[in-house]
Amino acid sequence: MNPLLPLLILTAIAPRAGSTELGDSPFSLAPKAQGPARALAVAHEDFVRRLPPPREDVAAMERFASDPDSYAIAIERDGVYYIVDYSIKPYQGQSFRGGGYRYRIDGSDFRIVDARIEP
Repeated sequence: MNPLLPLLILTAIAPRAGSTELGDSPFSLAPKAQGPARALAVAHEDFVRRLPPPREDVAAMERFASDPDSYAIAIERDGVYYIVDYSIKPYQGQSFRGGGYRYRIDGSDFRIVDARIEP
């Protein structure tokens, strides 16, 4: 079994979970958390900040792209770094090309080393 599968499942259900010991957001983790969960929390905080605020006066597809729940999340370990990828999900049967986000998180101090939009 893929060791990241439980994390991906947690990621899929976390936005629907109520507030628990994790804090107000399912991605808010205590500073003592380590490993992929903390790397995901650091990336997600920045990712949500980078998205344009939701607005009603834009096209439905733009509203879809500004919703963090519209993105699939994958995380992997690459040496000393965690790589967190956000890929936009299909919208009304149409898939997108590019437009995802990629984060490289230092595995020792959990700071963002690199964050970029994938073309």
